[in-house]
Amino acid sequence: MKDHTSWQVHVFRILGCLALLSVLLGSCGQPDSATPANQAYPIDGTPTLSSLDQTQQAIDERMAQELQTAAARPTSVTLRALPTDQPTSVPPTGFREHCDTLTFTNRISETNCWADLEGNKYFFFVAGADTANPAQGTVGFYTAILNEPDVADSFATTTPTEHGAVTIIAANPPRFTLEAADGTQFVFNVETRQWEESPYPGP
Repeated sequence: MKDHTSWQVHVFRILGCLALLSVLLGSCGQPDSATPANQAYPIDGTPTLSSLDQTQQAIDERMAQELQTAAARPTSVTLRALPTDQPTSVPPTGFREHCDTLTFTNRISETNCWADLEGNKYFFFVAGADTANPAQGTVGFYTAILNEPDVADSFATTTPTEHGAVTIIAANPPRFTLEAADGTQFVFNVETRQWEESPYPGP
């Protein structure tokens, strides 16, 4: 009777072990209630780039940034060098075929002139004929400051008699000797602004 009872106990122990093993194996096959079956492993939504792809992306981003920076810089402008002071233009002095006769454009038809420079003041003496009457000799003079457009002083007058246009043949400031086409000579004094007896003997 004792042997029969020990055998039964041994059988119950084996059955109990099998039942426990069955429960353990069943629980391993069931999904975890805390984690859905389709999320057994967490998945990052951002794809992971390889090291080569990351390097290329960094280069592209740096180049794009440099291009934007260059476009934002102001365009370089090359400035022209400022002109240096030009030397003062000094017209020739002495006898001249043409002078700046704008002052006498409507008064004297010019034959010749004489110019002189004292300091920064130019003096011009012009000879010719009256534009309205070619038989009437006419003279005029004016002064101007060097490199300034305005005339400082001007004066014009006709010869005492009509002998045609006159030409300056001698300049001994303040006196000028003039000669008409028929040989008649006149002397004009720019200081007194008067005609004098001709011929003038000289200084």
